[in-house]
Amino acid sequence: MATSLTEEETYYLRLVSLTIGVAPQAVRDYFDSVFPPIDLATELQNKKKTLKHLRFSLKVLTSAQWSTLFPTGSANVSSKDFDLTLMICLLRNVSGMAPPAFGFDVLPSSTDISEADDLARMKFFRNKIAHSDNGTLPKADFLAAWDNVSQATERLGGLAYKQVCLDLKGANLDSSSYTDILLNIRQAQDEKIKDLADKIENVLTETQKPKQSFTDPVPSALRGANFFYT
Repeated sequence: MATSLTEEETYYLRLVSLTIGVAPQAVRDYFDSVFPPIDLATELQNKKKTLKHLRFSLKVLTSAQWSTLFPTGSANVSSKDFDLTLMICLLRNVSGMAPPAFGFDVLPSSTDISEADDLARMKFFRNKIAHSDNGTLPKADFLAAWDNVSQATERLGGLAYKQVCLDLKGANLDSSSYTDILLNIRQAQDEKIKDLADKIENVLTETQKPKQSFTDPVPSALRGANFFYT
């Protein structure tokens, strides 16, 4: 008999899977429309002065992100190697995009649905996940977050993502159905997000184990876990 996740743990894992596993694919589709892959290396070289300022003066870009943008001894650079944080950073700083009314660090109003607003939504809920200290999410918060992120995903990536989001919302939380999601999370350049993949994998593994006790239904991988801070 599998160990049961609590309802709030399940909501949290679903939002992680959407925000870190699926949403970046939609952002990448939009990113490639702004920075066509064939011209990406040239565009980055043209913006290198601004990017250097972000890296060395503002410390916005990490050394790992810089190496991804400008790989040593190679002109091969691809958005496939960019995580959500890096793509949003580039779009907001070097694409000429007008910022949301209240900036990229505030959750936009539901009536604000520009591309910049949707990127701000992605950023907001990515950080909400990162700041969770117990790996749980109340139902009301989950529903609000899911609507925000799934609708932004569809607007940025296209109608094909509507069914992807619907399928994910109802998918079973088991290792087989979440394999691709975990792979996407592990590709993130943020080490803290990679740590999150380990925690999710531990939780999913825990659900496959026989119960050790009828009085302790909470997976040990989540009990007392401190889900990093950014």
